[in-house]
Amino acid sequence: MNMDYLDDLPKRNRNHVYDAQAKTAFEAFIQSSGAVIRQWSDENDYGTDYQLEIVSDGKATNVRLQAQLKGTAADLNADGSVSISVKRANLNYLLMHPGSFYVCFHIPSQSLKLCSAQSVFDKYQKESSDWQTQETITVNFADPFTDDRLLKLASLTRLSALVARNRRVSHMDLAEDDNVEHARKLRPILKLQKTRTLRLNNSLTFTAGIRLSCLALHMTSLK
Repeated sequence: MNMDYLDDLPKRNRNHVYDAQAKTAFEAFIQSSGAVIRQWSDENDYGTDYQLEIVSDGKATNVRLQAQLKGTAADLNADGSVSISVKRANLNYLLMHPGSFYVCFHIPSQSLKLCSAQSVFDKYQKESSDWQTQETITVNFADPFTDDRLLKLASLTRLSALVARNRRVSHMDLAEDDNVEHARKLRPILKLQKTRTLRLNNSLTFTAGIRLSCLALHMTSLK
């Protein structure tokens, strides 16, 4: 009896093969780096494949890097980079957290490449506003993912977290009347119109320039 028909089985998706190879390469790199600890993957994946906790002086910091991993067998570009299309919503998702980045594992060259979410955003912002309505965007991976790059990314992200923590803690010790005086000691990185005011529920009025600048400031002094 011919039973060949029983050999008609599901074929493994090519992208699944690429993803498996990318995970193996990326996780081996992270394991050997010592700069971060892989904590977990999101149970519901909306755009982040890995959460990596930064280690500093042998101490866990609870500062996280968010990584989105891609695997591809696409040909390299003329400059040696590789390009991958992602959903624009995915970039928006990653931008909600500092230290978010894309990693690409290029199958033919067996190499990992890095591109930060911020650099993708900056590139498109400089070109035009047309991308803001696109369904997808292109991430160009030009830089190799090395221990040095990971350390620099971890250091910058940790520094940003320390500044945010210190600012938040310093605000806790201030009386409400001291907020304006304290804001004057902060150096804003956003330029806002000083005369624009907002009124909420016809009862609360505040100056947009002061309130919004407090959300994105570098500390020049801490109490």
